[in-house]
Amino acid sequence: MSDAPPSARPLAPYIRSRQEVRRIRQALTLYLQSHIVSADNASADSLLAGGFIHADVPKIPANLTGARKEYLHALQENAAAKREYDDLSHKIASRKLVQGRPSTAINQGNQVSPLEDYLSLLRENRRYEKLRLFDSALADLSKEAPADIPVPEQDALLGQWRRNASARESAEDVQDLISKLERTVLRAKENLAREQHLLEELKARQQSVPPRPVFSARREAALQRVRHELVQWVEEKLATANPEDVPAFDVPSEPESTDSLHVTERKALIREQYVKYVQERSTLLDALSLLSQPTKSVAPAPEQATTKKPPDPRTTPSWNSVDLFGPALELLLPGSAVQKSLALQRSYLAGLLSKEKANLSQSLDRLSHESHLLPEYPILARQTRFKHITADRADGERADELVVHAQAWAFAADAARSNESDYVEQKIEHGQDQSQAASRTLQQIYDMLNQDNPATTDGHDHGDPDDEDIWTAAVESRSKWPQQRDQGPWARLHGRLG
Repeated sequence: MSDAPPSARPLAPYIRSRQEVRRIRQALTLYLQSHIVSADNASADSLLAGGFIHADVPKIPANLTGARKEYLHALQENAAAKREYDDLSHKIASRKLVQGRPSTAINQGNQVSPLEDYLSLLRENRRYEKLRLFDSALADLSKEAPADIPVPEQDALLGQWRRNASARESAEDVQDLISKLERTVLRAKENLAREQHLLEELKARQQSVPPRPVFSARREAALQRVRHELVQWVEEKLATANPEDVPAFDVPSEPESTDSLHVTERKALIREQYVKYVQERSTLLDALSLLSQPTKSVAPAPEQATTKKPPDPRTTPSWNSVDLFGPALELLLPGSAVQKSLALQRSYLAGLLSKEKANLSQSLDRLSHESHLLPEYPILARQTRFKHITADRADGERADELVVHAQAWAFAADAARSNESDYVEQKIEHGQDQSQAASRTLQQIYDMLNQDNPATTDGHDHGDPDDEDIWTAAVESRSKWPQQRDQGPWARLHGRLG
């Protein structure tokens, strides 16, 4: 490389002779061939020639980088494309064989437009030109060895190949788009056919399934209607009832149900137990009062006091002796039994009251969820935006849940009653205004016709004087006026128009 120009000297480590280039290419070919599964056991020379037909690249080593890895990737994609092309060619050929009848071909030829025929002809001509150029180039390359081709010719061929590759890539892009579009259309048709098949199966299955009985739907609708009527009835009773008129114990006139009978029996049992408790307590108080009374000390006779011997310290009773508590035990044992019975009764009543309280709270919660009265008339003091106003009035003790629910129902009932009364009063006032306006209009009509109102004059003498009102008095006073008949063309009509 001594005769190389100065500008080419930095490239001297990368320049090789033709023999070295051939040896390097052979080594690379053998290395790449070890990773390629050939279809017909082709040799390394065929790989160098470019006509090597491979089946697949099973796996790309992880240590490969650069052009080698890209080459193996390209081979894999090429193998996949060839397999797909072979499958499509096989399908098209099989369809042509099935549909290859002359009559069908004639009918299809008549249906195809001339523009589609021209486009298919252009595609076939372009494909034919590509194959012819490829065959000619392949024949030229197979005739000469790669090392015998001069460098300028290789550069020219490389430039031409690049130009042809760019043009071929642009044409192949259009062809790839067309092929993708065709595959998409075929896939859409297949999906449509599958969906239609599934729809037919679903329709057949629905027809085979027996219809659902109607009594369940009717029963559900009836139960829903009964529930709505019951809730509406409760709300109307709560809205119309006056809390001052409601007695403490309302005895129903109708026959009691099973639940009301059970409640009355429980109340009677509680009253009996309470009477027994009062009696036991009075007995216990009497016993305690007897124990608390002071005992009278009996003074011994003087003769006995003088003759009495000093007590023996051995016979003096101690405080630990059981005999001292004998009289007290006889009175305390009944008291302990009474206390035990009271404790049991108290626990029983507490459990019963807690159970009834839980049932009542659950019923109130269910009614509050189903009611339309509470959301319309809530207590403003319990709203979130009014808590800062009533915070100073709270005493820190939490109110009972039943009391809270009862207060909400009472407030809602009172508000609904007042609202209903206001609405009725407004309607009454509106009706009175309308009746007055109608009366005035009617009177104006009779005045225009020079007549008196017969509805007010007839039956006035037969009515009860206590039932008279201002309208009757006004009409009566008007009827007592002297009747003056005007003369003219309107005087003989006397209310008969037409």
